[in-house]
Amino acid sequence: MLAASLIALVASACHSPVTQLIVVVESDLDASRIARVRLEIDDERRDVDVTAAGLPFSFGVRARDEHADQSVTIAAAALDDADAIVVGARAIVPFVRGETRRVVVRLEASCVGRACGDAMTCRAGTCVALAIPVAELDRVAPGDELDDLPPFPDAGVDAGPTCTPACTHDETCTHEGCRCGERATCGEAALCDRGECAPWPRSCDAIGRGRGCELVAMPGGTFAMGDEEAASSGGTGAFPVQPGVRVSPFVIDAYEVTVARFRAFWDAGHPAPSAPVAYPGGRSLALDGPVVDPLDRDFEPQCNWSATPGALEAHPMNCVTWSTALAFCAWDGGRLPTEAEWEFAARGHALGGLAPGRDFAWGDEPPDGAAGGRCDRAQAFECAGDDDAWTREVGAFAPVAGVFDQIGNVTEFTADHYDFYGVGEGGCWRGTMPLDPLCRRTGEDLEVTVRGGGYPALFVSSLMGAARGALESDGAYPAIGFRCVR
Repeated sequence: MLAASLIALVASACHSPVTQLIVVVESDLDASRIARVRLEIDDERRDVDVTAAGLPFSFGVRARDEHADQSVTIAAAALDDADAIVVGARAIVPFVRGETRRVVVRLEASCVGRACGDAMTCRAGTCVALAIPVAELDRVAPGDELDDLPPFPDAGVDAGPTCTPACTHDETCTHEGCRCGERATCGEAALCDRGECAPWPRSCDAIGRGRGCELVAMPGGTFAMGDEEAASSGGTGAFPVQPGVRVSPFVIDAYEVTVARFRAFWDAGHPAPSAPVAYPGGRSLALDGPVVDPLDRDFEPQCNWSATPGALEAHPMNCVTWSTALAFCAWDGGRLPTEAEWEFAARGHALGGLAPGRDFAWGDEPPDGAAGGRCDRAQAFECAGDDDAWTREVGAFAPVAGVFDQIGNVTEFTADHYDFYGVGEGGCWRGTMPLDPLCRRTGEDLEVTVRGGGYPALFVSSLMGAARGALESDGAYPAIGFRCVR
């Protein structure tokens, strides 16, 4: 609709009545926090470079049918330099037949981190209905409809790039020219992500980019985090559902970090990060303990680490502390996933014939298996492992959208401290962190959140995509491993 509806083209000398909206986007945020504003009008999207256009800016939206009662859904989001969403605002705005009305969309500092329901938005720090009554729209006098609108493209609305010559089928046309596309191999890079070729993880340079080294780009989006069924059947702390949680695009390891990849980090001196690890939304995360030696098989037979390379190099790395896992990811060029990112990858987005909100990564059908036997979908239920281990090599089961073993094999560390959903006051999950949430608490005896179920899981509920667990961060556990995102 935007391509046909944005009225920032030329001022008209004819003032016959038109059914349209003049949309004014403004913000009281510090200008340094906003690089772009993303606009969505119904199902069309454009980006505005506010470093060039400035705020406020205006544009026009014309009704599709001049003679029908209709409305339009307008969404705006302030993005920072890292393309992370700072704050968003939405509205359902009615057209008034034969009139031009003005509506103001404010990106408010008081709404940063404020979550509202699907039919609501935040204004002045409070959740209100999306629908705006006609009485709240300013009427624009005939003849003044376009007075406030600069001619396109000075309005800052991005009409899209033009590439000459045209890009190949492996490329995407961008303002910087042809860049890698969905089918591009990116040469020596790992994958094409958001028009840029993402580098291989450092650990994969050391081990020859074998099994365990692929990356998968996640589009980001909004989803409902948690599941009442998972909570009622034993999925710890997965209810009440947290609606409207949004994550920015990210790249996730296709596999759990293997022993071989971790060995590359250990042989490189296993350095702790020199600064807090950066997270979306301007947050950062520091280690809460030292980088410590992993437990090995001589100490605990269920651990996969050994002093020298052995038969388990393609198995998931386990028996490390949370801080050691975060240090690995930072050294490798990434970070631990947030809880929201982990769940979004497992069940939060539609792919193929799978709907968001599914019970398991692969759908709603539960996995099967029994102690000593072979599992059908995920390594759990104390099923027989490989190579005299409790785990199996990463990638032993079919992937979901390119991601292996999010359910089963080992449960995975996330970046977040554990907190119950919607209980008490002042915690993380009180409807206050919808945009790239990261739960970090203060105090003693804090636990970190783990996700995904592992080989010892005996109950199907533990393997559901919304199920959560909590562990002390300074512990090293045979059933716990991790993967990284970037």
